[in-house]
Amino acid sequence: MPIPAPLQRALDELLSGVPRWMSRLAHETRGQLQSPTTTRSLRGTAGAPLFDAEVAVHQHHPLWARRVAELLEQRWRADFEAPLAPTATRRATPRSLDSLSLVDEDQADENVELLRIVQAVESSHDAVLRELQARAATLAGHDRVRAESNPLRPDLLARVVWDAAGVLGLAGPARLALLRALAQPLIDALGRLATDALARLEAQGVQPAAWRAHTSRDRRVPTPVSSGFDVTRPGALDALRVRMRPQLGTPTTGSGSLEALDADVLRMLGAAAPGAGDAALVNRVRERLPLLEALARDIADRQVMELMAGLVEALIGDAALRMPVRAALARLQVPLLRLALREPALLNDYTHPAWRLLERLGSHTLGFDDDADPRLGALMQGVDAVCAELAGGRRADAAAFAHALEQFEALARADLDAERLDARELIERLERTERRSALRVGLRRMAQAHVHHAQAEPLGRGQLTAARVDAQLAAFLTGPWVDAMVEIALRDGEDSPAARAAVALVDDVLDSLRPIRGSGERERLIARVPAIVQRIEQGCALIGLPAGERQAVLDLLMNRHRELLRGDLLRGELPMAAPPGLEPQEIVRRLRAEDEAQAGPSAVGGDTAFDVGSLPTVPAALLDEVALGAAPGDWLRRLEPGTWLRLVARGCWTAARLLWVGPAREMWLFSDAREGQTHALTRSALERLVALQLAAPLEERSLLERAVDRLLAQAR
Repeated sequence: MPIPAPLQRALDELLSGVPRWMSRLAHETRGQLQSPTTTRSLRGTAGAPLFDAEVAVHQHHPLWARRVAELLEQRWRADFEAPLAPTATRRATPRSLDSLSLVDEDQADENVELLRIVQAVESSHDAVLRELQARAATLAGHDRVRAESNPLRPDLLARVVWDAAGVLGLAGPARLALLRALAQPLIDALGRLATDALARLEAQGVQPAAWRAHTSRDRRVPTPVSSGFDVTRPGALDALRVRMRPQLGTPTTGSGSLEALDADVLRMLGAAAPGAGDAALVNRVRERLPLLEALARDIADRQVMELMAGLVEALIGDAALRMPVRAALARLQVPLLRLALREPALLNDYTHPAWRLLERLGSHTLGFDDDADPRLGALMQGVDAVCAELAGGRRADAAAFAHALEQFEALARADLDAERLDARELIERLERTERRSALRVGLRRMAQAHVHHAQAEPLGRGQLTAARVDAQLAAFLTGPWVDAMVEIALRDGEDSPAARAAVALVDDVLDSLRPIRGSGERERLIARVPAIVQRIEQGCALIGLPAGERQAVLDLLMNRHRELLRGDLLRGELPMAAPPGLEPQEIVRRLRAEDEAQAGPSAVGGDTAFDVGSLPTVPAALLDEVALGAAPGDWLRRLEPGTWLRLVARGCWTAARLLWVGPAREMWLFSDAREGQTHALTRSALERLVALQLAAPLEERSLLERAVDRLLAQAR
């Protein structure tokens, strides 16, 4: 739908002011970079990154400003042109490959810096931002005040300014220096923008839209303080039943028959079917509690009724859940009461299918932020059918709830599968990235181990058998050549002849550097050189290694071979430089033309083809890589798809659920509470956020635990 004209005029006015406030922002940022000691986060930063960042801002700030305007216009259109059709007619937003931004550890640190900026603006200008949000909602014609109502919300502007900074071409330390220098100027700029925009809307007479209850910005809704009551302890709920005080003095008219009591409860509570909206949240057990207690067979029945009335009240009043979910819970109040009266085991066993059904319904839907979310709507259609089957069943027992739980689990799997299907191209890219990363680690370990082994051959018969491997050549074999091996394995398959040949080249090169003995070994070396050179050329071309780096390696290799053939290795003479750009045939011709010298003592190494799948078993003592370490917290190691988290993504808090995790758990894809958005993180980035307490379970207490906490708080 098109953006309303009043809102479009306001947005155009904001866009026209971008060059002005971005020019001031660039000037103040340069000042921070020129005087780093005045900024706490810049103290100790090396001079080169500061200089590079300052020069880039000075030379390219007009381009930066233009990019900010472009991104703002794009993201405002995405926010305000989105259709607001009913749930049944809305479809999930397709995700493109361009929407995937893999967050590594450095980017996680950037998100932390952006979060600090956003929180500083929100804490300093909270009243202004809320008022601006309400008045902007009026311009947009929104039916309620949503986060997207405010076109100048700090998380949006901070992210836009930082994303636009990509045009400056900075990377590494210079990029981080810019972000830290940008922080205070951006905080000041965002505060001024919000204040000026609100003043203009007030002067134009734009009235604020009505606020409705909604979740907070970081999706941490108010929940009762933990009571410390352990609902998982066997018999815990039964003990809670005894603590509840039924209305004493109510006469008992029940017949004493469980079947009769069950029929009376069903007749009394089943007559009024739940309606729509707020009517669906009526606690019919509480409403008719006096009449129900009159039917009780004994005081235990009354206590069960009192307890279930309180639990129903707490369940359907849980503000962490969306209205359709709370309505579904309300539909279960009658079968829950019937079950509690029929089966005392319900109150003794936290793992009863009935409680597990409630817990799974609550945990799977916890993070949805919009009642009209099509994902939630599609799920709840199936859930409503399950609840209707339970509510209309002739018997309410463990078997019925176990069947309902199985049905819900199937719905939950289908829900995740549908979203994963929508994100299949992103997942395929992540799978390939994870496989590439795993291959690189394993192949690098192999190359390091073989270089180490070749240089540490033991002495035999008083003669040196180790290969002399220069640092530059070792760096090539454990760096660029590893990248070439990875690409060949991904292109042709890990067990393909090409992949095995690429792995074997490491041994071929190292074997060619061992001291030679006799003319036979000399001829063998000369014969092998062309193939080695050709395979190196092909691998370097595959990964796009610059010609200068490629030639330097070939020159070094040719010089080492020339040393061996001349016998200069033992005499310590300096090698001659190899002419650039020689073909393998020319290398052979020149080597054969060299005067034959006495061969030095050597040992012959054989060609070896390695099973790529077994490479990660190389002893860690031979490696120089940093250990990845364990993920912080047991909950992260056990995290399964479908779990909702609150985490910092793109510089602000968001609710997201784990949609997919790679087989090696190195790549993680999260689905945002906002439809159509995803967040891809590496394991190290996620661990970094967890360590900083910027990624955690959305709600550490389960639905039943929150309900009991609320019940006990009301009973005080």
